[in-house]
Amino acid sequence: MLGLLENTSVMFTSDHGFHLGEHGLVGKSIIMGEYHGLTPLYEEVAHIPLIVRFADRLGLKNNMKVNALVQTSDIAATILELAGFKRVK
Repeated sequence: MLGLLENTSVMFTSDHGFHLGEHGLVGKSIIMGEYHGLTPLYEEVAHIPLIVRFADRLGLKNNMKVNALVQTSDIAATILELAGFKRVK
């Protein structure tokens, strides 16, 4: 074994979803002739995965589900913290 999981954290996330016929919509926006508009943020497109596998050396619990609201800025802050950067107050 190479021991890569000892020092490697892996994060998976994605862009917002894509309507596949739910609510009579297909795609990320509405384009009908001259009309161009945004679709409502239904659960199918607003629920975005964030999966983190922490490096073994961190001693954090893996395989745990957390039901918390996370924003894009939280992802960057988490990556920096995992890399050892300290917050400036």
